[in-house]
Amino acid sequence: MVRAEIESDVRRVAERLRTLSDAQLTAEAAPYSTRAAGGRAVAQKLAETAQAIEERHSGAEPQWRAVPELTAFAVGDQLAVMGHDLVVALDSVSPDEPVWAHGTRRTAREVVADSAAQLAALRGVL
Repeated sequence: MVRAEIESDVRRVAERLRTLSDAQLTAEAAPYSTRAAGGRAVAQKLAETAQAIEERHSGAEPQWRAVPELTAFAVGDQLAVMGHDLVVALDSVSPDEPVWAHGTRRTAREVVADSAAQLAALRGVL
């Protein structure tokens, strides 16, 4: 898996979000309405990917948990926590193992690659 790359990217993006001012966090960052909204969207994606791995043995699709919407200043911390949860979950799964995705199952490699791509795209607009 790409554990080290995700861990490193989560750290970089979370630190960048933590250093932005209120004006910068609430400024537009296409394709997101704001940088904070982008951070929240990626934190949610990371949380769902961790949950997909953690609940991969379940016979039914998980009840996807929503990351709470906190202030813009908290988004860097939220992304760091969700990223940490994903990194921990990666230790328990093989890349070709099927995990849950919305409405279907995909390989862990595919689901994690989607999350890594969204994280990288967010880094690009920060």
